[in-house]
Amino acid sequence: MGIDTTFNSIEGRKPDFFITAYDTYSRVTKWFTTGQLNTGIYATPGGQNFLRWVKEQNLWEICTASASAPTFFPPYPISLTSNDQLPHIDGGISANNPSLSVIAHVLRDRNIKLEDISMLSIGTGKTTKRFDYKTIKGWGSVQWGRNVPHIFIDPASNNGEKICKCILNSVSNKQINYLRLDFNLNKQLKGEPDFQQTREPLKKPYNEYLMKKYKKQYMEKHKKGSQENMNKWSEDEWVKELEKKIKADNGKKLNLTVTEDIDDFESCSSLKEVTELYIDYSSVRDQIREFITHNPPIN
Repeated sequence: MGIDTTFNSIEGRKPDFFITAYDTYSRVTKWFTTGQLNTGIYATPGGQNFLRWVKEQNLWEICTASASAPTFFPPYPISLTSNDQLPHIDGGISANNPSLSVIAHVLRDRNIKLEDISMLSIGTGKTTKRFDYKTIKGWGSVQWGRNVPHIFIDPASNNGEKICKCILNSVSNKQINYLRLDFNLNKQLKGEPDFQQTREPLKKPYNEYLMKKYKKQYMEKHKKGSQENMNKWSEDEWVKELEKKIKADNGKKLNLTVTEDIDDFESCSSLKEVTELYIDYSSVRDQIREFITHNPPIN
């Protein structure tokens, strides 16, 4: 596919595309899709006009509009006519996890039954920065505005995940028909999640999979050491020991924390590393294998 690839030119290819972008002029979330659609809203003259307009658009322009996150990128104008444009911004503003939108789309516009839907949803890492009462009680509009990405994006995504899982599991006899793959960028609190009480914060947050990588290396190197004592170390003790030993061995400071600033483009390499470690040090491969076993692809 090249720069002149339009939605119309990829019609009939698999898989179908479903891309969201928010139209700030019309104040609606646009669903840019491929496939023959003639039901629901697309059965109306207005719906057919919209489809014709979508199929004329360049794929790269729709993707640019969908990724135009406010404060980081300007809105992207998609042309209606030679003299008229509609500004679009990141579809994540209204559908950061588009799973619910996809389910609604295939139910309404593809004549697919709910019990026949299986979904594999892939996230990009969840922010975990803590905001306690003392910190936020005095915030004004500026402070709330600066922290919108940290506070307001993930909750809608997490809620959409739970709703999708409840809906799909309620109508299917399959053991697994919804799988969400995602991970916390960092661990901020001691112990395991407990919503009955406030957990004590760690002295230093860390990424779980970076910790597993370096912990494994450390234990292999010190096999003759006090393994029994190592198994008793707390999370804070492990972070302190690993930072000390890695620096002593390599002369470089070890950072077990992943940046959660979404405008930090220099963090891409570390995010790529922890994503690969997430695949290597978690049960992701087994989960995907089991999902495919219960939901074989349909030709």
